[in-house]
Order: sequence, then structure tokens, then C-alpha cells
Amino acid sequence: MLDLAKEAWEQQPSPHRSVIEYVDQMQERMAKIWPLVWQHLQQAQQAQAQVYNRNAQVREFRPGEFVLVLIPTAECKFLAKWHGPSVVVEKVSGVNYKVRQLGRRKSCQIYHINLFKKWHASDCVPMTLLTVEVPGSDSSQVPLGSQLTPVHHQDLVELTSQFKEVFSNRPGRTNVIQHDIITEPGKKVRLRPYRILEAKRAAIKEEVRKMLEMGVIEESHSAWSSPIVLTPMPDGTDRFCNDFG
Repeated sequence: MLDLAKEAWEQQPSPHRSVIEYVDQMQERMAKIWPLVWQHLQQAQQAQAQVYNRNAQVREFRPGEFVLVLIPTAECKFLAKWHGPSVVVEKVSGVNYKVRQLGRRKSCQIYHINLFKKWHASDCVPMTLLTVEVPGSDSSQVPLGSQLTPVHHQDLVELTSQFKEVFSNRPGRTNVIQHDIITEPGKKVRLRPYRILEAKRAAIKEEVRKMLEMGVIEESHSAWSSPIVLTPMPDGTDRFCNDFG
């Protein structure tokens, strides 16, 4: 600032003032102007704050209150969705709260109040049934007790969502373990099919079709064969089994 003042004075020299006198007068003027500039700056900031806070509402959450938390998704951190309900544990500061999140690796976490919204019963899935979508399969419904509290219900919702394949109503396959059937050396097991009622044959064909579609079984042209056995269940249905001799 003083360099600019000196440059301006040198461009228009005055025979009645020296450089030192000019700088002293400039400093005095600036000392008188700065309080006025600061006052106008504060007034402008207050006016902007009034416009910004015109529609703002003061929010506060109490310990034990249920909230939804806006958390980035695992697929893309630029996308976020509401998770919860979570339980408010304590107010850490004026704008930060510690909440307990059910079904997550870190149960307690601190978030800014702008990432919260109040939880309502309508924000959650129905208490009675949870629909779980499994890739490549039909949707299966996992029944949940209606007597569960919102916290316990959400805990089960996240558990069934995390392990969708386990709670699916469709069978799967695993490579974790193998099962060997030991037979006599050089002897092929080839059993003739058992006689099955005509009314049961349609059910067998449908079950075979489903297992082929899901990849649980595959077509075979081996010389070995094992007959199908339908074992009655207590609920009146039949369990599809094989007699391996």
C-alpha cells in the first residue's frame, strides 16, 4: 500500500511536500478511513446472514432419539443415501452428534447435524415382511416379527440384506466342501428308477427344471444312475432326494 502511495506521489510531485510528509499524511487518512470500512463490512455481513438464515431452522436431537444418517454408498462416494434408524447417543458439540448405528462395523460414529433427519415409521420398510432381492433369483420374503422394536427390526433388516444368499428361498451350491461316495472297485452303481405315481411326475419334472435353471444339477450321460425318492414332509410337501444305493 505504501509502495503504491509512493509511486502515485512520485508521478505527481509537489514542491511543498517531501516523501516523508506525504507518507505520514497518507497513514493518517488510512487510520481515519479503516474504522468506517470495517463498519460497512460488518453491516454487509449481517445483511447477508439475515438473507441466508431467513428460512433456516434450529435443529436439535436428544439422546435416545431415532434419526436417519446420510452416508456415501460403497459403490460411489459421490452418491449417498439415508441409513437407519440410528440412535442418538450424545451431543458432542453444537453441531456434532454421536450415534449408534446397528449392523455396521463401527457401531458408534460422530456426524454433523446436517447429515441427520428425524426418523419416522414410514421411512422404514414394513415391520412384518422384508423383501430381499437376490441377483438372478426371484425375490424372497423374510418374515420379521411385528413385536420387534424399531431398533431390533432395523438390525434384522441390515442382517438379512448383508447375507441375502443365506436368507434366499432358493437353494445354492458351494465349493467349500466335497462329498465322496465310496463304492466297490470296478462296480458301477446303476439302479432302476422307482415306480412313481402319475400325480407326482409333474412335480418331479418341475423340480428338475428349476435345478437345471439354477445350475444346481447338470445333465449326465454316465453309465451310473440313482433313482429319485420323494420323502414326505410334515407340512404335506415332498422333499426331492436320491437313492445312491
